[in-house]
Formats: sequence, C-alpha cells, structure tokens
Amino acid sequence: MAVNVQDLIAKKESIEAKKKQTYDFDTSIGTVTATMPSLSFMAEMSTMDDTSEAEQFLVLSMITEPNLKDKELQQAYECVEPIDIVRKLFLPGEIGELTKAILRTAGFGKGIEAKLHDELKN
Repeated sequence: MAVNVQDLIAKKESIEAKKKQTYDFDTSIGTVTATMPSLSFMAEMSTMDDTSEAEQFLVLSMITEPNLKDKELQQAYECVEPIDIVRKLFLPGEIGELTKAILRTAGFGKGIEAKLHDELKN
C-alpha cells in the first residue's frame, strides 16, 4: 500500500531529522564523522569536470570530525589548498570508497525496488 499524505505529515519531523544525521566511517586514520550531502551540494559537485577532484571535494566538505579544514591541521600537513589534506590523510583507494559510502547515506547507489501495482478486480 502506498504512503498517504497524512502519513507524510505525521512523519515530517523524522523525515527532516533523517536528513541531518551524521555517520561514522572507519578509515586508515581512524573513525571519521560525516554528514549527508544536500541536493544543492550534489548539484555543485556535478559541475566539476574532474571526478577525482569532485570526490576529494565531497570528502573535505562532508567530514565534520575531524575538521579537515582546520588551519592548524592544514599547516601541519603543508597544504597549499584546503583540498590537499584529503590526499595527504587518506589512502588513494579510500577516497573513492569514502565517497561512495557518504553518497549512500543520501540514497545514491541504493536500489529502490519496483513492484507491480495490484489493480482492483471488479
């Protein structure tokens, strides 16, 4: 049975809260915490021509703990640009895997099952 308007109204707070959840990911540097990318962030990321750079941008932007944009951290790793920290901290293959994992939190790469709608029999 399909969800109805009243169900959606009743679930409003939980639906909105779900979009603000944070997730922990185990990496080679330890556990990092990330937020779910927003639709506007995804639109911005989709304009990037370089896939590798887009992945690094996503990791830099969505990880909240540790703060990868911290000036002291950036200086300690001699980063010229803030995005440099991603390559300096994470293993090369880990950046892509982190990207996929973060995107899955926002529903990307998750399959949505389709079922044939039962018609009412007369």
